[in-house]
Amino acid sequence: MNYSVFDYSQTQQAIELCESAFTASAGEQEGQLLKLLVTKLINETPENDLFGFCSTVDHQMVGAIFFSRLTLPDKTSGFLLSPVAIDSEYQGKRVGQKLIRYGLDHLGTQGIELVVTYGDPAFYSKIGFKQVSTELIEPPFNLSQPIGWLAQMVNGKDIKPSHGKIGCAKAFDDPGYW
Repeated sequence: MNYSVFDYSQTQQAIELCESAFTASAGEQEGQLLKLLVTKLINETPENDLFGFCSTVDHQMVGAIFFSRLTLPDKTSGFLLSPVAIDSEYQGKRVGQKLIRYGLDHLGTQGIELVVTYGDPAFYSKIGFKQVSTELIEPPFNLSQPIGWLAQMVNGKDIKPSHGKIGCAKAFDDPGYW
């Protein structure tokens, strides 16, 4: 297994992986939604506002994750982790956990302080994410599942209140994702 920084030459592989992984786990509609999201995320987010990481086996992408810049009222340097896509053949083998840790380590070297995600607390808690209230860090939109609002400080410090709504990448600027 090889872990690396996403290269834009891998765009089509990442889009296809996200579509197939989410189709397999959540159905065709979810697969199409993620295909559109990742396409927009890669094509419409300024390069300095997006970090991607992937895992490959024999040059075939089996995992892809993206972190897009968040705008926080207190000027904390923050990113949103989403989506995380792992080929169904490699799920349950800690590929996702290792890939996220790889990405978090890289973000730490870039001076990123906070990472937020919106997902399954049982999975993300294994990688150090903690549930946070929407009062502590106010999401861009109302959450359909507030229990899935999770964060961690990359530098290991305590999470500070954001004191206002955070902004997200244009690709996520849709209440349907939240």
